[in-house]
Amino acid sequence: MNIQLVLTILLSFSVFVNIVFFLYTRNILSKLLFISENISDLMEMVNRFVDHINDVNQMEMFYGDETLGHLMQHSQDLAEQFEMFEETIMLIEGDEELDNETDTEAEETPA
Repeated sequence: MNIQLVLTILLSFSVFVNIVFFLYTRNILSKLLFISENISDLMEMVNRFVDHINDVNQMEMFYGDETLGHLMQHSQDLAEQFEMFEETIMLIEGDEELDNETDTEAEETPA
């Protein structure tokens, strides 16, 4: 009887830990999905900002200004970093799309 009690307690603890891990993973994945959905909008805004800085730098009044040149370089570096991040997110979404396509094909194929 003592062994049954220990095994029951261990099983209950294991079930509890698995439920907590499941909820935690679900929460993290929902946050990652939110980020991946909004990263393209942010990337578009950064690219528009880079274009705007380039346009201002090309104006006759500001042409060759060192401060604008540094700001332009900084904004281009920022845009490159966002592109690398976006590629990483797209790889994650690409893997999910492949999994969904495989599941869809499996459902459509008659057994």
